[in-house]
Amino acid sequence: MITQEIIQNVINKYPGFSEYLLRNILKRYSKAKK
Repeated sequence: MITQEIIQNVINKYPGFSEYLLRNILKRYSKAKK
């Protein structure tokens, strides 16, 4: 499950890659949820 804490950790670990990474995660999560 994606939580705010996980998102913050991703942003902290991959500051330059976070936006792209989060978009992919959210897209996959949304598709899997349906």
